[in-house]
Formats: sequence, structure tokens, C-alpha cells
Amino acid sequence: MLFRSIYALEGSSKINIETRRKMSSDFEYWLSQFSKGIDCFDNWKCLRDISDAAACLAEIGIATDDESRRILAEGEEAVAEVWERYKRTNSWTLKASELAALRELADRHLIQCNLCSVSEYERAWAMVKSFRKAFENGQIPKGARVLTPA
Repeated sequence: MLFRSIYALEGSSKINIETRRKMSSDFEYWLSQFSKGIDCFDNWKCLRDISDAAACLAEIGIATDDESRRILAEGEEAVAEVWERYKRTNSWTLKASELAALRELADRHLIQCNLCSVSEYERAWAMVKSFRKAFENGQIPKGARVLTPA
């Protein structure tokens, strides 16, 4: 019983400042490396993960205002456009507007991380994993935009 109480308390606590600083540093690194043409595929997957996690946090009620929804949609669109362009041209070209949208997405995701609890963040990641598993099993939700790395 004590273990459950401690876990519940930890699960309801906010993501600690060191973790949020590391996340911020990682986001900036991925964007910087990607925009320089370094390890683009791996960095694109990290940016896709930010987009997916941000969308799932919004789905559970974290940062759902109109501006946040716009930022998340534009970031998601940038991730998708970069992937589609890569598939067509075999080039990881990143337009200035896409870089701006991805920076804004990363910033908004950090705001979400400041607002959510550890358990909410874990729940969002569980949703991301569940969606990806459903896709692997051929269960694609109606209207979903599927971005699959080769």
C-alpha cells in the first residue's frame, strides 16, 4: 500500500527541471543537426516523436487552446512535408517556414511538459506507442496521416 501511495505521488508530480532542461537541449540539438543536414533521418524521427507526443498530450487536455492547436498542426504538417519531400526527392531539404514551425512545436511541447504530470506524460507516450502498434497491425484510424520510415 505504501508503494502505491508513493508511486501515485510521483506520478502526479511535475516533470523535474533537470529533465525539462535536457529535453530542451535535445530538441535544440535535433533541430540544429537536422537543419545542417547531419543525421537527418534519425533527427527527423526525433522531431516526429515530439510531434506525436505533443498531439497526444493535447488529446488528454494539455495545451488545447486555439494557438496551441495551430502550432501543433503546423508542426505536424512540417514533419509530414519534410518526409513527403524526402520520399520524392531523396533530399532532406528544410524550408525556413518548416524550421520555424518545428521550433515553435518544440517550444510548445516544452510548455506542455511544464504543465503536465509525469503520469500524464507517460500516458501520452503510451498512446503514441499504441497508435504505432495499431498501424503495424494494419489498424489505421480514419483520417490518419501515416508517416512511415523506409
